[in-house]
Amino acid sequence: MTLKAGSWIHSNMGQCARNFVGVQARSKEKPVPELHKNISIQFLPVDDDPYEVRGAEVRLREEEMVIDIPEPYGPYLVKGELRKKYFFAGVDSLKHEISVDVKARWALLGDTYVGIWIKNGKESLFMFRLPRASIARRRT
Repeated sequence: MTLKAGSWIHSNMGQCARNFVGVQARSKEKPVPELHKNISIQFLPVDDDPYEVRGAEVRLREEEMVIDIPEPYGPYLVKGELRKKYFFAGVDSLKHEISVDVKARWALLGDTYVGIWIKNGKESLFMFRLPRASIARRRT
C-alpha cells in the first residue's frame, strides 16, 4: 500500500484534534482570563513613519484576545476571536463620534504577536509581546 505524506498528516491531525477536543470536554476547570497592562504596540504604517503605542491593555480569554488602545492613538477596543489556536481576527467595537473602520488580524510568531491593522482602508503592520508565561499557556 502506498501512502502519501499529505494524506497521512491529514488523517493523523484529525485524530489529534479529536483527542484534544475530548481532553477539553473532560476538563472541569475554566481558564482564568488574563489582563496584561502597559503593553507596547509597534505600528509600521505603509505610508507613514513607524510609531509606538504605550499603555495598551491585552485581555486573554478562552476563545478571544482583546486589544485596548488608549488615547491619543485610540481609543480602540478590538476583540479578536481565536482561530486555529494561534490566529486572531476582529474589529473595533467602540462607538466613535466620527465613523472609524478598524479591522485587525494577528498571529503568534515565536514570542511576538504580529499582524495587520487596517484603519479606514489604510494598512499598518503591528506587533506586540506578552509575558512569556502567558505565551507558553497559549501554546499548550
